[in-house]
Amino acid sequence: PSDVFIQQIPFRRVRSMTWALRNADEALWLLGTLRDLRDAESLINLRYLNVCSPGSLSRPPPVDMAPVKIPHLSTLVLRTIVWPPFIAPCLRSLTLSRSSLTLARLCKTLENSPLLESITISHCVINRAANETVVSTSGTKITLAHLTLLAIHDYPHLSGATGEGFHDLLTTYLDIPTSATLVLTPMHTHSLDRATEQVLSAIELRFLSDIRMSVQLISNKDPANIMIFLKQELRFASHLNATGSNYAPDFIPSHSRDVKTRVQLHQPSNGVAFTKAIVRATATLDMNHISMLAVEDDSIPWSLCLTRLRNVQMLKVSTRAFATFPYLGFYRRLTTGTTSDEPSVFLPRLEVIWVDFDPPPPASDLQNQDGVLASLLSTLRNRHARLAEAGQAVGVKAVYLRNFKNLAEDDERVSNLRQYVPDVQVLDIDIPIPEPTIAHCADLKD
Repeated sequence: PSDVFIQQIPFRRVRSMTWALRNADEALWLLGTLRDLRDAESLINLRYLNVCSPGSLSRPPPVDMAPVKIPHLSTLVLRTIVWPPFIAPCLRSLTLSRSSLTLARLCKTLENSPLLESITISHCVINRAANETVVSTSGTKITLAHLTLLAIHDYPHLSGATGEGFHDLLTTYLDIPTSATLVLTPMHTHSLDRATEQVLSAIELRFLSDIRMSVQLISNKDPANIMIFLKQELRFASHLNATGSNYAPDFIPSHSRDVKTRVQLHQPSNGVAFTKAIVRATATLDMNHISMLAVEDDSIPWSLCLTRLRNVQMLKVSTRAFATFPYLGFYRRLTTGTTSDEPSVFLPRLEVIWVDFDPPPPASDLQNQDGVLASLLSTLRNRHARLAEAGQAVGVKAVYLRNFKNLAEDDERVSNLRQYVPDVQVLDIDIPIPEPTIAHCADLKD
């Protein structure tokens, strides 16, 4: 574009603009031109702005760039460019991709956009210059009361400075409301199959840092009470109403409409490091606010994780992870220095067990189903015995079995379970499962 071309645009009539430019220098020039338009109200009707360019700047950008003011802009998309801060008081959606950010510039844009509902940052690096200061005009954290999604995808795990930039944003400068879902997905590194122990240890520490930060964020106010283990994902959520045996039998922690997902932590590349980080996190962090546990991944060493989850009242287990069952009937190994009133079993306050056969077995192949029911029965029997020996009340009040084929309420196997649990329900019909509220936003990871 040229100055002559820009002068021909009737900006006052433009509501949407998309610019695909040849290089980052042109993109920076364009934003500067929009900022310096002679008529201060030229962009009064602009609602949507998308600017993208390949490559990088041919020279370092200015350290202090004046902001671009667009009073009614609602959607801003910036890809592969260096950009100045924006003053957009009506902005509701911000997407940043493949850009080098400064913490001060990003915070200034967020502070000037109090109506933001969605922020997606992908393949970006947050830099903090040595002479850079981040100061909120109010002197407090930036509050985005309307925020529902903050997704940070493909940030490099092996760069400590980069990771600290995102952590600074989330813990020091931004007040994330309980209405928002935080999605964190570190960059996938293909070379990890041949990574050294030192590299894997660094990745584990970064995962651990992410988990600790997440627990800190969800514990500050209205603590999340659900912990969900999915394949390559750890999720924290809040249930709005039910506790203990009041959970309805159609409740599914990872999908229920009554559940608000607070944090999603994805691991795209190294499950071993992720698992080790989860174990270290549960062993060292306060997990007393977790009252519901959902397990759909069998790779977690449960003897190490369950010890700290003392207030769990409901356990939902997929049969893909039913190796979890036996631990509920084991003695919990007491550590040195524990008192005599320590619980003798894992999950001592457990009241409800939900078992979801996933995927449902074909009617002609029920051997695996029989194995799951036998394991559950053995677990309940052992748990009953352990608690009786310790003089503790038997807490499990209900068991829900879903997607078990050819299993009737009067089946002998169900009757055997009722010897140890008063309420056993067989749910042999499909329960509608709504789509998860927050997806991985894969379409934005270009």
